Amino acid sequence: MMTSGLRLLIFVWPELGHLRPMLALAASARQMGSHVVFAGIPDSEHTIREAGFPFEPILGDLFPKGGVWGDPPGAARLAWYRSRVQRAETGLKRVADGALKPLLRRIRPGLCLADQFVFFLMLPAYGERIPAAVVHTSFPAGHRDGLPPARTPLVPSDTFWFRWQLRWAQTTSWLRYARDHYGLSIVGLDVSLADWTRRIAAANGYSVARVRADNHPLDLLPTIPQIVLTPPELDFPRRGLAGRYYIGPFVWQGPKVDNFPWGSLDSRKRLIYCAFGSQTQLYGRTGLGLFEAVATAVRRDAQLQLVIAAGRYYPQLHPLTSPQIVVVETAPQQKILERADVFVTHGGLGSIRESVMAGVPMLVIPLANDQPGNAARVGYHGLGVVGSTRDVSASTTYGRLRTVLDDDKYRRAVRQMQLVFQHRRDSGAGLDLLLELAAGGNAPVAFHAP
Repeated sequence: MMTSGLRLLIFVWPELGHLRPMLALAASARQMGSHVVFAGIPDSEHTIREAGFPFEPILGDLFPKGGVWGDPPGAARLAWYRSRVQRAETGLKRVADGALKPLLRRIRPGLCLADQFVFFLMLPAYGERIPAAVVHTSFPAGHRDGLPPARTPLVPSDTFWFRWQLRWAQTTSWLRYARDHYGLSIVGLDVSLADWTRRIAAANGYSVARVRADNHPLDLLPTIPQIVLTPPELDFPRRGLAGRYYIGPFVWQGPKVDNFPWGSLDSRKRLIYCAFGSQTQLYGRTGLGLFEAVATAVRRDAQLQLVIAAGRYYPQLHPLTSPQIVVVETAPQQKILERADVFVTHGGLGSIRESVMAGVPMLVIPLANDQPGNAARVGYHGLGVVGSTRDVSASTTYGRLRTVLDDDKYRRAVRQMQLVFQHRRDSGAGLDLLLELAAGGNAPVAFHAP
């Protein structure tokens, strides 16, 4: 395996769950001799530079630092969202008009990668004859390979009941998208991504007929190679698709700063770690109630200790602090998982990967986005117990915790998956893929099925 001399340009999405696996991929490539440059809107810059990588800001005047996230209150909210849509369309127009070409010509990468949320940025690279691929930091949507939509907790099976549920889930998912798309477009709050993708494609010599507007909104370019940053063994069995490749795991180690109160942990007690990722602002009262239910459940058993990484809930949850419950705003998650007996998680794929790498079984209670589908995979592989926000009482939460703690089958299953992850990581096959893509241009690569 050699990646020496390969120049990578990676277009990123500025959310930590997307940035961290990209950084881990970049760190592995750099360790093997590649030169890696990141590009994105300025909200990504601090995290990337802190990791020691060069960063090229794009569209910074449209999306200045702090310009993506936020939710203005009251009457200003509608105008703020409409302004964001207008800025997004202006940015897409600039991309169609060639705004990225000077960057591509100056850096002259041997391979371009783009986060799934900005997949259309691959098209200017295509126009410059630079090999390119889309990178999925979560599981692909599944529409083309017969799997349930990511937002559903369905588990595939060879039964009429599953096939009926799958058809219903796919139909309702499409209807929900159509409702949101057409409803929001009426009031100027929707970007026609398919139309803009066609326009960018036409400007870069990519056949407009190959833009599949009938696919999932993030799967409009199925002939561009797709990389999934998760080992295939964690997914459901999928039908093979040309041009899709599972690699990894890529788990970002992060900065070495650690101010966690390690002296508060009692080695005589079994440790429960509870964290809901980097976007706790999305979960409102539901997330807060779930944290409180976990804390109340742990108090029932003097042999348990709980660490809560509360994020934005820290002011509300800090009063729960006691010798049995440690509440912090942020925590060195991987180090704590090395000592934990159970990880209570929202089901973000990054958190699941880290839990598997640490060999820790999970209690997964999905809250939003693709988390129900991720949780379903945890349950399918026996890596933990899956709960629901419909029932987050202290009693049910305690029962689920005891199930994971007392039934050793979950720890055995997660440790078996840990061995698979370690073998995949150590094989270096994912980095060989980058060379294969760089050598093969935009030709698809073989799919490696689970």
